[in-house]
Amino acid sequence: MKKNLLAITMCIIVVFTLAGCDSKTSEVQNDNLNSNNQTMANSTNKNKTYSKIKFSEMYETKDGVKNISEIYKSLDGKEVEMTGYMAVQSPLDESYIYLVNQPYVSCPFCAIGDITKLEIIPVYMADSSAIKYTENGVTIKGKLEVGEKVDALDYTTQCRIYADKVEEIKEADVDTELQTYYANLSQAGMIIDIQTLQMNIEYATKEEYLAEFGTTKVEMYDGVVEYYAPDMIGYVNYIKECPDIVMACMPERADLQALNTELYDLYEKQIKVLEEFAILILSNQDGTKTDSEKEALYDSLLALNDDNLKLYDEFNAWNNKLRE
Repeated sequence: MKKNLLAITMCIIVVFTLAGCDSKTSEVQNDNLNSNNQTMANSTNKNKTYSKIKFSEMYETKDGVKNISEIYKSLDGKEVEMTGYMAVQSPLDESYIYLVNQPYVSCPFCAIGDITKLEIIPVYMADSSAIKYTENGVTIKGKLEVGEKVDALDYTTQCRIYADKVEEIKEADVDTELQTYYANLSQAGMIIDIQTLQMNIEYATKEEYLAEFGTTKVEMYDGVVEYYAPDMIGYVNYIKECPDIVMACMPERADLQALNTELYDLYEKQIKVLEEFAILILSNQDGTKTDSEKEALYDSLLALNDDNLKLYDEFNAWNNKLRE
């Protein structure tokens, strides 16, 4: 059932994927970071003091507007230290990497809202050397640059780090219970499903969606002409199963249990938004609405997407807590 339902979303995901998500081999080389930790870690670098920064501190929202935080602005041009993971969409030529807060199971650029304000930080070596890819967590030490800039893959980012060091996290420093919990959620599809759900709702607020799925007739194989519509009810029914799947991933540790409960509640709120979304879209499937009725429907979809954007921000905040 899931395969059929996910077909609804594939066209959306493909659009985002073709926008620049380069694939990267999943093989981890044992010596993948040796070239990054060169002799430049000399006495000069040893004397540097690095301020630790977090993904959760990157942005702040005031009056509904999301901008780079005052914490990051105050550290512009200063030495910082940050822990994260290399996104698999990092450039294949290893000229730089995209640092993200968790090993994503889907493209970190496949997001909703203002995609110039993603929680992603490009990292370049200060000496322009290559950065070998690793699936393991890394600690970055270097100079923070704050300011909007377009990179080589044509993505706009709000800040970046020019690194003196890229160090693989020691196994002893890895929270294995947390990583197991995140892996269980990922394997169950709970991370990519909520992201896909949020993108679907945003896509439905576009006028071209309303025109395509509300008025387009399709001639079926037996000659019958019908209005084309995605299986919205089927998708709602599938997503309704997700909170139970999240609960089945409940870890034993108390702090992780609290995080899992937060994700469960977030799914419940997303389902309510999706149900309203489905009702609105299905109300337009017979192609009989007047222009004024369509305009009212479109306004309702825009209001609904405002709620969706807030839930997207909630999901990002939840995801950031995994690295606090």
